[in-house]
Amino acid sequence: MKKRILKRVLSAVATAALLVGGGSSVVSADTADNVTYTPVDSAYYTGLGLTGDPSLTIAKYIDGNDANYINGVTFKYAKVGDLYQVENTTQHTVEMAYCIDSAFATAAGLTSENYSENGNLYYTDPAAINTQLQAKSIQEHATAHSALRTYLANDSIATVTTADTGTVSVPNVSYGLYLIAEWNTSGATDSTGKPISITNIQSPFVVAIPTDNNGTWNKEVVAKVKNAEGSAEVEKKIVTNDNVENPELDDTDTTSIGDTVTFQLHGTVPVISKDVEHGNAEKINKYVLTDNLSKGLTPVETENAKDLFVKATAGNTNLVYDTDYTYEISDYTETKTGTASTTEAEYAGGKTITVTFTTNGLAKLDTLAQNGGGDVYFYYKAKVNDQAVIGPNNGNVSQAGNPNEVKLNYQIGTSSEMETGWDKVTEYTFGIDVIKQLAGDEKLSETNAAAIKFILYSKEGNTETYYKLNSTTKGVYTVDTSVTNITTEISPADTTGRLYIKGLDEGTYYLKEKTTAGGYNLLKEPVEIVIKANKNSNTYVGTSDQYIGTITNDGTSANGTFELTINNTKGFTLPATGGAGIWFFVLAGVVIVAAGCGYYMISSRKNRSK
Repeated sequence: MKKRILKRVLSAVATAALLVGGGSSVVSADTADNVTYTPVDSAYYTGLGLTGDPSLTIAKYIDGNDANYINGVTFKYAKVGDLYQVENTTQHTVEMAYCIDSAFATAAGLTSENYSENGNLYYTDPAAINTQLQAKSIQEHATAHSALRTYLANDSIATVTTADTGTVSVPNVSYGLYLIAEWNTSGATDSTGKPISITNIQSPFVVAIPTDNNGTWNKEVVAKVKNAEGSAEVEKKIVTNDNVENPELDDTDTTSIGDTVTFQLHGTVPVISKDVEHGNAEKINKYVLTDNLSKGLTPVETENAKDLFVKATAGNTNLVYDTDYTYEISDYTETKTGTASTTEAEYAGGKTITVTFTTNGLAKLDTLAQNGGGDVYFYYKAKVNDQAVIGPNNGNVSQAGNPNEVKLNYQIGTSSEMETGWDKVTEYTFGIDVIKQLAGDEKLSETNAAAIKFILYSKEGNTETYYKLNSTTKGVYTVDTSVTNITTEISPADTTGRLYIKGLDEGTYYLKEKTTAGGYNLLKEPVEIVIKANKNSNTYVGTSDQYIGTITNDGTSANGTFELTINNTKGFTLPATGGAGIWFFVLAGVVIVAAGCGYYMISSRKNRSK
């Protein structure tokens, strides 16, 4: 009869030990009672029908779904209690209770035991232990000076790591009460082997071996540990309308050298669920954006460096420079793997912007994360400089256009530091490549080249916009759109006859010949040059009309440069409007008119004299 009673009591104790919250009533013996404590021996478990050595398996899953297992999570486990028979001969009661290891009891700060004897604590329901363990957050348990953390860090406490479909099994353990604690999630990976961030860590808990499974005693116990995971991403966009309040975004854009371009960095904030049973929401410990710019783009800074970022928000909250984040601009030094030589050439000589969230900023991200996640936006400006690459490939470098890219590094709790891939956008700019010829002779003398002058302008309606063109090499000119309506006369290089203008946005331009070499026809009309970018296929198309002289162009350029030949032919050159030659015709006209008037007057007098 007593054995059946003890079995029922043990069943209640063991079942309650599996991650069950809630407390148990305290039934402490009166000091006058006669209470004996007898440890349960192996024969008792044999009497329950259990043979062989028991085992403990720890299983780690996302949201408790067996298909979403997590490998690489390290656990600490230790036996912290043995089962005793507690008999009160005064009150004629018999109970089963676990006698708790005193070192563990002290480290965990356990109280409210059912029985105590010579400093030993006895619990009839281990759920009371779990309640006390779960009353503290995982952050409290993980604190460097936490007594429980110190207890678990002892080398005598075993360490195991999930590796086989999210499980790790410990064979040949003894019967008793076991403490299980998630120790380190830095190696956590999902079922595909991809590193993941654990956003909720289970509080340490105790589990009993054996357990009662619907009336059948089970010596092979599986403790399932639920978790949630979260991730963050980042993308980069070009703000094509330069409006950070209502931005129009694209991955590619066209621009002129001297223009200022606005970029958007958009990072996501992971969801950190607060609904995991017995879980503790982790904190975001790191959030860093790294942004590389190719050498054709210069970050715009004002006297106050924080103005580099024209707007920074997290959710609907404005981020404050030096309070929520800091940033640093440095020379590009990133070393990449894989296609290293090709990739590095894109950014060699460029700059890197590093945005780092402060403790205050991370707290704002935590608020977003625990309320369903959110978004972080940074906007900054960069000027297109004279190092900009023309078109998809200027023949000298391997890169296409002027790329810039961003990645995100972040860390959640004890999980490993995560790094996203690079997200890239590209600014394109174009050029005009003219070969100037005289009567089909491609070679120009220094004198002839100097006599040939062009100006470049665009036109909208009746308004003409002239461009300042800078040069450090004969025949090669760079547009500077930061200075407007300054007319620059440009000449081709001697011998080659090349006139190369670089740094133009797509659009319609006019190249007007102001003067040419003596004895050659001047172009009657400006040359219309249409540069059109086909961003989807990376093809660049240009068209031109035909004018006096000879202009040839194939209409298409694969390198982003509008190419044409202008040939001035020999022949009679009409006097220029307003030149000295016009006075001959004016004088002749005056003489003819005067002669006519004189004839009229003489004729009139003769008629009157009659």
